[in-house]
Amino acid sequence: SLVEAENLLNELLATDHTVAGNQEVVFAVPAIYIPLATQKLAGKNHVYVAAQNCHQKTSGAYTGELSASMLQSVGVHHIVLGHSERRELGESDEMVSKKISSAIKSGLVPILCVGERARDEHGNYLNFLRNQIINSLGQLSKKFVSKIYNMWSNIMFF
Repeated sequence: SLVEAENLLNELLATDHTVAGNQEVVFAVPAIYIPLATQKLAGKNHVYVAAQNCHQKTSGAYTGELSASMLQSVGVHHIVLGHSERRELGESDEMVSKKISSAIKSGLVPILCVGERARDEHGNYLNFLRNQIINSLGQLSKKFVSKIYNMWSNIMFF
């Protein structure tokens, strides 16, 4: 609920989260709570709001979906893409790649999620992770890939 979300944000902000150097703290909140989170976190140095997903098109109206440019316009700074829950719903690496591109074009920092369903003792799951990364980033230009690496290097998540 909205009250629970507000209480959680207040509790998190009341704790001492010292952000060292150029690290960032990112709160990934459900879309409906983005306005509350951006309001609560306004003016906090190196503390940002992330959306949990976006549509693969950079802008436009897609019923029930939010484009990266819409999210950016309301104060979202980062965006979580390729989460296992989205992949379970049928989201492919190709869709994730398009969403990453859309996020970057809109000025958002993409956070790529990868993960295996099960680990084996021989480490074969690492090939699955490798393929997810390659396929999720494979459609992007080298310029975008290097930009993603620079964006990811100093993020702490909550």
